[in-house]
Amino acid sequence: MKKILFIIFLLIIFSYLSSALTARIGNSLILVPAEIEGEEIIIEKTISIDNTNPASVDVSLRASDEIKDIVEIVDNNFVLQSRETKDARFNIRLNKAGEYVGTIWVKISASGEVPIELPVRVVISAKSTGSEEAKQKQEENKTKISFNIKEAFSNIGTQKSVVLLSLLTTILSCILLFLLYQIKKKEDKKKRERGTLKKIDKDRLKK
Repeated sequence: MKKILFIIFLLIIFSYLSSALTARIGNSLILVPAEIEGEEIIIEKTISIDNTNPASVDVSLRASDEIKDIVEIVDNNFVLQSRETKDARFNIRLNKAGEYVGTIWVKISASGEVPIELPVRVVISAKSTGSEEAKQKQEENKTKISFNIKEAFSNIGTQKSVVLLSLLTTILSCILLFLLYQIKKKEDKKKRERGTLKKIDKDRLKK
């Protein structure tokens, strides 16, 4: 009885892991160079999102506090069918030079599933054309931007790690279930052999 309950428990865990939400982001790092000539400029960008799940999912996007005042997300809520890909649009509004670094979070959710959020790092480098002061500021912040780019690259592996961990857990669960099946099969074989021996002994006693 305990073995049966244990196998049922493993099957529940296996079903949960198999249904974990996943998604693929085409561009986890967006570098945006810009030149300001005095008037506000609008830069149009997109984030490629691929639904790798067997069912449709709800997708929502939000900008982090660092860039929410200059980033306008056009496609902030939509539905992706299974295996469907969409380029979610967002606009960057700039009216002064500066270095801006932030994150756009892509939330994937579905009914009855645990939602996930995937990061898209946005690095904006805006300078005034012909401004010597802007050039000097850019040089001063060069080290800071380099560090932020390295940090952004480290975030690229987040979604891959989630998918790989889910895949590895599924494989290990399959191996464990296979081993349990083999153990059960051997126990059944031993029971049959013991039953056969008992039958032979009874036949001998009768003779």
